[in-house]
Amino acid sequence: MNLQENIQRIKKVMGLLTEEEKPYENKPIILIGPQGTGKSTTAKVLSKKLGIPLIETDMLMIDKKYEELCKNEPGVEIEIKRVNGGISYTSNKQYEFCVMNKIFDDYGNQKVVLDVGGSHAQWDKNLSEPIMKLFNSTPNIFIFNVSENEDETYEFLKKRREGRGEKILPEKELRFKKIINDLRNFYRGKQEISIINPDKTEKTTDEMVDEIITKLT
Repeated sequence: MNLQENIQRIKKVMGLLTEEEKPYENKPIILIGPQGTGKSTTAKVLSKKLGIPLIETDMLMIDKKYEELCKNEPGVEIEIKRVNGGISYTSNKQYEFCVMNKIFDDYGNQKVVLDVGGSHAQWDKNLSEPIMKLFNSTPNIFIFNVSENEDETYEFLKKRREGRGEKILPEKELRFKKIINDLRNFYRGKQEISIINPDKTEKTTDEMVDEIITKLT
């Protein structure tokens, strides 16, 4: 690393870079990970620290704008019911893929933090290549996990969720394990953010935010 790169890194860590000097270009910063990794909390803090918008795919999947844009697309199945302030939502992956494309139409060349919900980060064989092509339009993809060991990751996330009062029913355990494994395999080779330290203690949200900022390209 040359002197200029060292100066840039120090400035970045200290939050002294100007907007023009930001190293992550005019591209979204994509955060992906299974439920319980702290991804969404990290996304909120990262968005605030960088002073850029937070875009949550969970919210846009039920946004009327994207529903109208995608509901008549070929192969799309979508049903959103809005009653008494509540929302009931079912769809197929073709709808989620359409919404992702529209999100990138809107934000693909902007500095935003894109929080991709766990279910929206999983893709079947027919959509895996086009969605990866879409995501690869930004160099800033970060995958949250615990370790390369599937069982260790599952048990850690299970305990963390139970500590928050959530219950993982036995019939949902296999599905949760599959999500962990599928996400790791699908996004293998992308920049990883482990939510634990080498000594197995949990990283704080601020530590993960600082790690992402340091890794931004």
